[in-house]
This record gives sequence, C-alpha cells and structure tokens, in this order.
Amino acid sequence: MAITDTGVPATDPHTMLSNLLTNNMASPGDGWTPVVNAKWFEHKKQKTYQIAITAIAEDTETAHLTGGHTSTQPKISTALYQISLYHQDRAKHWALFRKVMLVLNNETKTSPQNSGGLVGVNDYHWIRVGEVSPITMIEDTSGIDRPDQVTTGYQSTIDVRIRWNE
Repeated sequence: MAITDTGVPATDPHTMLSNLLTNNMASPGDGWTPVVNAKWFEHKKQKTYQIAITAIAEDTETAHLTGGHTSTQPKISTALYQISLYHQDRAKHWALFRKVMLVLNNETKTSPQNSGGLVGVNDYHWIRVGEVSPITMIEDTSGIDRPDQVTTGYQSTIDVRIRWNE
C-alpha cells in the first residue's frame, strides 16, 4: 500500500518501530545486535541492553466526508508509542540512548521524501519524537519483571508519534 492510499496499514506500529530500530541502529557496544523485546524488560537480560516498545494512545480524526461515494472513510490517525531503554550500567545506557536517538532523528528514516513529497515508512507517513524522559536510576529494591529479584540500572523513555491515513 502506498502512503497516498487509505486503509489500516498492513504492519502494526510496534513491528514497524521494531524493524526501524533493528534495521537501522548501530550497536551501542559489546557486540550487541540491536533487538527489541517482545514484551517488557526481562530479568534474565538485566546485564545487557534492552529496548521495549509500548502503545500509549491513538487518535483518529475524520479528514472529510465523501457524500457516500466511497466505501472507505478518509481519516488521519496518530498513535503515541513509548520506546523504553534499559541497561544496568550508566555509560552503556547512554550509548544505547544515543544510538536510538540517531535513528529517530534521521529524517531519511523517519519521514523519507522524494521530489513528490513524503514517501513514508512502510504504510506510515512519518515518525516523530515527542517527549524524552530524563534518565532515571532504578533503585536496588525494584525488579524488572520479577519483583522478588533485586536489580539496579538506568532507564529512559522516548515518546514517538506515528501518523497514517485510514
């Protein structure tokens, strides 16, 4: 489906964001190949880099009425997703944060264009960084996915907005 077409994109936003990061991000170090967790942070991976993506919200607005001359209802949708980063070491977390931001701030990857305008990312028009949280230290009394385990580390979140036509 081209960016000018209507319809719900074939690839879900989580998979699209995951592919964007894993296909375009350089390793932050230690020979780690960028990978996005299937769910949230995992205790068994607490000594390595972790990326988790979660949906926050979506908003859809009607673009215009068609007078009943089409079977699709033109709409513009925007989804808000959060990319969370984790590493137990401060310097390594910072390296991960920098590599992720290099991809997200690269407009040739997040809002590619040609002479005719936006060509999009898969079926999506663009991806934009919204808010970036300060890097927070996870206290030694908290766990990742197992509250009985003691873990320490550094975590940050990056909010991104994704736009498409329905």
